[in-house]
Amino acid sequence: MQQELFNRQLNIDESISASGVSSSLDKGGLLITASSKQAVDWKRRLVAESVLPVCETPHVLSWQEWLLELSKALPAFPVPLNRMQETELWQQVIRKDLGDSSQSSSSIRGLAKHASQAYTIMQEYAIKTEELSFSGEESDALLRWISGLHNKLDSEPLCGRMLVADLAKALLPAILDLCQKRQLLLDGFHSFTPMQEKILCRLQAAGISIVHIEHEGRATEQSMICCETEQQELQYISSRVQTELQAQPQARIAVAVSDSVDVRLLHKVLNRTLMPERVNMPDHQMLVANMAALPLSEMPMIQQLLHMLTLAGKDSVSFADFSRLLFSPYLMGYAQERFDRAGLDRTLRMNNRHYLSLQFLIESKELEGMPDLSSALMALTNWQVNNRPAREWVKALHQLLQDTGFIHISFAESERSNHEIRQLNTFRDCLSSLVALDAVTNKVSWTRFLALLRTACSDAQLALPIKYPNLSVLPISQMAGLQFDKLFVAGFDAQAFPLSSSPQPLLPLPVQQKYRVSMSRPALAYEYSAFLWQQLLQAAPEVYISWSKQSGDQESLNVSAFAGCLDVSACPETALPATEKAETESFDDAVHMPLSVDETIRGGTALIRDQSGCPFRAYTRYRLHVRELEETEPGIEATTKGSLIHLALEHIWQKLKSQAALKAMSADEQTILIEQAIDDAWQKNRSAVTTSTQSVEKRRMFLVLNDWLNEERQRPAFDVIAIEKLYELDLPRYAKQKLRIHITADRMDRDQQGHRILIDYKTGAKQSFSKWLGERMEEPQLPLYALAAALGEHDAVSFARIRSGEMGFEGLCGESTGIKGMTICDGKRSSPEDWQALLNDWAEQTDSLAEEFIQGLSTVSPRDEKACRYCGLEAVCRIEETGFDQDTGDDDE
Repeated sequence: MQQELFNRQLNIDESISASGVSSSLDKGGLLITASSKQAVDWKRRLVAESVLPVCETPHVLSWQEWLLELSKALPAFPVPLNRMQETELWQQVIRKDLGDSSQSSSSIRGLAKHASQAYTIMQEYAIKTEELSFSGEESDALLRWISGLHNKLDSEPLCGRMLVADLAKALLPAILDLCQKRQLLLDGFHSFTPMQEKILCRLQAAGISIVHIEHEGRATEQSMICCETEQQELQYISSRVQTELQAQPQARIAVAVSDSVDVRLLHKVLNRTLMPERVNMPDHQMLVANMAALPLSEMPMIQQLLHMLTLAGKDSVSFADFSRLLFSPYLMGYAQERFDRAGLDRTLRMNNRHYLSLQFLIESKELEGMPDLSSALMALTNWQVNNRPAREWVKALHQLLQDTGFIHISFAESERSNHEIRQLNTFRDCLSSLVALDAVTNKVSWTRFLALLRTACSDAQLALPIKYPNLSVLPISQMAGLQFDKLFVAGFDAQAFPLSSSPQPLLPLPVQQKYRVSMSRPALAYEYSAFLWQQLLQAAPEVYISWSKQSGDQESLNVSAFAGCLDVSACPETALPATEKAETESFDDAVHMPLSVDETIRGGTALIRDQSGCPFRAYTRYRLHVRELEETEPGIEATTKGSLIHLALEHIWQKLKSQAALKAMSADEQTILIEQAIDDAWQKNRSAVTTSTQSVEKRRMFLVLNDWLNEERQRPAFDVIAIEKLYELDLPRYAKQKLRIHITADRMDRDQQGHRILIDYKTGAKQSFSKWLGERMEEPQLPLYALAAALGEHDAVSFARIRSGEMGFEGLCGESTGIKGMTICDGKRSSPEDWQALLNDWAEQTDSLAEEFIQGLSTVSPRDEKACRYCGLEAVCRIEETGFDQDTGDDDE
């Protein structure tokens, strides 16, 4: 540690080399470090240096651990609150000050965290509350919160408790009686806060020797590597680490990462390089190195458990939440009922049950044959959410986990894996820790308790087995005082280092700068960065520094100025590690499986559309009968809305028969007809929706239908000659084996010139006729209608677009029909050149597509990227594994 970094008033002149620490501790000294991580590292080093087979635990403590140990020696000394208790108190005070409804729970938690940090800084830097007066809304709020917190600590039942931030100040008067050591060794401190300085000055004045540790030398080997991308940089580091471990299996190696490094990506690259045998296994079951594991809340079993708890005590839940619960393998009876549960999921999707009443579901016949699921749902619906003490929540929750099968109470149930048992045990620890809330609050709501439990699980990490315990991955900011054999520094670019200033948001900036609070201004941040840079160079004999020119969205990054004096080398090529190949079995893929004579296929125009889009999709849907799962949606599905409009128009034109009858109607008569048609449509459709939803939809339908009939009034005169007429089209036309396509045409009109106009209602977005053209038509519906109805050169085919604000016709014809939106096939404006020739082309193309289906063509060969966009069969065809990019298709016009 450099002398100038110490506060001059402390005047620490005496130093000791790192090699002399063991001797000083043997003589009764105490080593105090800046962090607990450094204390652990010192203990390891001192034990490793010992020649004794068994040795006493070295006298090494972090600063905070030392203060806590001193406090235990004082009788009747206030007991410091733990972090969760402090956070809860801050939240209580802040919530009361702001009002229960003014901020969300997450906002309150964030404010509590900042308030706790601000108060700690005030105590460490001896900032008086008067300094915060009249400094802005944030400071005024902080003063109120501090006052409210102290009022709580002065009242029952919190008398005899204190904040950790007040610990040093409370110990100061008795520090000479408490400290029995005659020599204190300090290491890892960049600077001292005023409170630390007061304690050390008082000890020093009493004759206690205060010594700082000098670390000898610097890295004898340093190198700087420039990489093009972050992926390349992390692969280079992983390969180098692998080489070093192969040469020296016991070498202690560290990878220090800046804030710009994607640690999860580094984890994956290290796994792939150092544990190729586990490349296809879940990352959460073993760590490759000493590094931060995933939070407990992200472990699969705990994710499912926490999700289930969010449903406890609710009368109704969304389908998405219920579906996730259905497929939870940890829920009671899943192994025995999984197929029935899958069937229930499918039924609910088909019926668009977007929101479910759990009690109604339990009492219905839908759960017949699933007694375990019914029992688990009953336990959830019977969950009482009234406020109660934390200890009662813990006890009740443990029982709920038994009732729902997460905790086994019978040997007959399937055994949990070791990994699942570790997850549950860690979860139990988190749950039990919440009992401490009773010290700071009488009763807690279920919502609040669940939020605290989720936070505890997010803060906890599962203790996982480590493949290379001598390999560590940690942030650069935690490197102070640590020692390794080799050090790799990743992401050392100018954006990440030196560190940027980060003042505390609730304390006035001038006050922070006046007291030289760490990181409160750029100069102080630079000083701390310089200290960390020195620590990196002293951390190992060999230091390898790297950075990438491109990281995330940032490009053209330069190396940090701290490493500017080092020679830069380009990143060498590193081959991806070889992974063990799984055993594979080869078989002949029968691409063509012709349709047998006795095989019955039922399909409409969608069959030909699917065959055109991708042969595999048509084969899978119509021969294997595989369908993608339906997605529920709130209110009325778009398909149901379209069906209701179709039914209403069917009723209207069965009454009218012609445009003349429409024009003869008054506005009131048209209103009555539309209302009758809407009622008839709902009678026939019988969609299960609420009365209020139906009322809103009826009003929308009326406006749409009224606008459409007014649009129909503008057309040249016509008669309706067919409504919902059924056609059967046998394809290919001249083949021996045919595929029968069933078609229902919405309407056929005939105008005064004798043109037949086949109309299909569309309530969706506008569709260009370009989708009806080409070798593999994107939308062959109208071409098939034209062929089925045997339209000729004087006829026309069209969509009737019935959509609010977009009413109109979209069609093709050979001669003018006088209808706006109908395109004549005359070769102008990108239209086809000849209507009859187009009809012939449609016949040939649909024949070809039908022949493909009959011959059993089932290759995964989508027409274009857009053909995969809404397919839903990706899990079956595995298109992503072929490298086909589904997201590069052009958007529809």
